[in-house]
Amino acid sequence: AIKYLRFAAVSTCIDEQIQSWNCGDVCAATSHLISNGSQHVIGPSSSYHVRGYVARLLGDSPANTCVVAFAGTSFYDMSNLLADAETWPVAWPSSQHNDCNQTNWCSGCRVHYGFAHAYEELRGQLLAALEDLTCSAVVIAGHSLGASIAT
Repeated sequence: AIKYLRFAAVSTCIDEQIQSWNCGDVCAATSHLISNGSQHVIGPSSSYHVRGYVARLLGDSPANTCVVAFAGTSFYDMSNLLADAETWPVAWPSSQHNDCNQTNWCSGCRVHYGFAHAYEELRGQLLAALEDLTCSAVVIAGHSLGASIAT
């Protein structure tokens, strides 16, 4: 669990630090777990400024396993706070994507509007990064707003 907490902590670093995996103690503690150079920064999204990264894992992980980590709410970013505050429920999953063959697997499901729309803003970048890295398995980490996006 600690390594996933550290992956989530890395997501709060600036893009250049994530790309070089040089963001202090959390990067140092996880450098043996990722394939350095595989990092893809995603976001910040246009409306909610949600951000994160995708990277290929090394070590005991099965081949082509990737980590996706999303940053938590920044209390200095009103757009992040807006994503947290837009709490009314909306239908899920979204049927707006042609790549979803079936959207009735969770009939009647509803999710938090801000979180759903923040995820949708990153969805294209996320899927492109996963495809580029040929990820066959994914572990997901996040804290606060990032945990909401992760779920």
